Amino acid sequence: EQAREFYRFIGLPGWDEFLYLLSIRYFTNCSLTVEDAKNAKDIFGPDLLELKSKSVRKTPPPIPAYRSTPIPTEIYNNHSSINLSVDGIKVQGVPMITSISSQYKFRTVEAHRNRTGLSKDDITKGIQRIINIYHARNINIEQVNADNEFEPIRDSIRPVNLNVVAAEAHVGDVERSNRVIKERTRAHVQRLPYRRYPKAMVEGCVIKAVKDLNSVPSRSGVSRTLSPSTLILGKAPPDYKEVTKLNFGDYVQVHEPRKITNTM
Repeated sequence: EQAREFYRFIGLPGWDEFLYLLSIRYFTNCSLTVEDAKNAKDIFGPDLLELKSKSVRKTPPPIPAYRSTPIPTEIYNNHSSINLSVDGIKVQGVPMITSISSQYKFRTVEAHRNRTGLSKDDITKGIQRIINIYHARNINIEQVNADNEFEPIRDSIRPVNLNVVAAEAHVGDVERSNRVIKERTRAHVQRLPYRRYPKAMVEGCVIKAVKDLNSVPSRSGVSRTLSPSTLILGKAPPDYKEVTKLNFGDYVQVHEPRKITNTM
């Protein structure tokens, strides 16, 4: 704390300059050392006053070339056609469409902010987007299993067959998947220090839960070493350094988009 306050007292000279001045014992009667200053930055992070007044937007790193991981031949030959289970759920009043494939255990979620719930148009477009994800990997969807809420879209998704379960019945795969998604979402909410959650943040919690589930191999899926995201989206396994940079819901200091001026 003393090192941070002293850094502010002398006018925020710049961190490297501050460390240099301490290293040559420039300040009279100063007991602070370079190690004290480094510890202060590790504890408190960059100085907020400096971020607001001196920092500028950094040039973003170049976009890396995306290399899709192919589906192993043995898995593709045995599972080139699959069944898809879909359902509609509500999380904190936000209607969503969820899906899971019976073989690959790949989950999707799509939120809609219609006050009246999911419309026929929402459901049709949502299911078609899910189907397109699998078609991009040359995986054919033979059948979509759903409850009677999805009956109006039967003709809209042909030639894919829609199997609607009996009244009061449920599609087991997606019901179990929904329970897991809700459990993961509650775990994220309990970790965060907030009491109110806007709809965008509710959606973010659910999407993060689904991404986390897709990023690790499923014990009941077609592979014990490749994750659903790798098999269906071609994504590489998560990078430890990237995953640990920032967690969902963390406080951050960002640059506000505005016209640059020299005013205070």
